[in-house]
Amino acid sequence: MAVPKFLQSALWSYELSRMDAKRHASTILPHIFNYGTWKHIRWALKMYPQRTIKKHIKNPARGIWREDALEYWTTVYDVRPSRIDYARALFSLTPTHLPLPKKRKL
Repeated sequence: MAVPKFLQSALWSYELSRMDAKRHASTILPHIFNYGTWKHIRWALKMYPQRTIKKHIKNPARGIWREDALEYWTTVYDVRPSRIDYARALFSLTPTHLPLPKKRKL
């Protein structure tokens, strides 16, 4: 199923003509729930069954969720990802996975 053009503002970095609403739900839902308007959210709630939405919130995609959005939607749907999945799902510009620099001998 085609993705409507009005979703472009929530999916700004994607070419909507190449997306399929069903097949790309794991990309579309987090972007709408993070950056969408109420019009986008209403479309998503009509488009996807509740079990699909819950699945994508309980098993969030890595590194693309805003913390406030993920917290909100986990509360709305009463689902909770594991602590590790929750932490990994959050978008961050802070590189926490890099090793600390080695101490130099003076």
